[in-house]
Amino acid sequence: LKENAIAREQSFIYGVRSDSTTTKIRTSGGIKSFLTTNNDATSTELTVAKISTNMAACWNAGGVPDQLWVNPVSLATLNAANDSTVRVTNVETQRGNKPVMTVTTEFGDLTVVRNRNIRPLHAFGVFKEAICRRVFDPVFTERLAKTGDSENWMLVGEEGLEVKGEQHCFQMSALVY
Repeated sequence: LKENAIAREQSFIYGVRSDSTTTKIRTSGGIKSFLTTNNDATSTELTVAKISTNMAACWNAGGVPDQLWVNPVSLATLNAANDSTVRVTNVETQRGNKPVMTVTTEFGDLTVVRNRNIRPLHAFGVFKEAICRRVFDPVFTERLAKTGDSENWMLVGEEGLEVKGEQHCFQMSALVY
């Protein structure tokens, strides 16, 4: 089940949208396939200036991202920033303190969400309320044929992402780490 949850998370980020009429198989696109309007393919560093430029594009389209999803490997430049636009605070969790980074721009604050499943060359600025998981068929177990002295089970279900207002989000796809 843990491996299934990891695979689902990865497909929510990088899944490829497909709807085959011959095989009757559908797959949901990930967040990368939904964010097409504001795609920064030229910025190689994750700096406050580059983030602010992308936030301005979202602002001009009528939205404001509130989270920046990124691999921690790509945060070297932001971690080295010595100004008041990048704040790191410790938040107490059930397992101890957790550092939380906030980037302040003229167009709003972004909370940095570290995610190991995001490739280091990508970063996604999203409005989290505009992205939701839609369940079409809840996941259930299906028993397969018994072979020898082992039992085989299969997880069956159908779910995907719904993204509203993708022009209010951005992605950076050329970061160098």
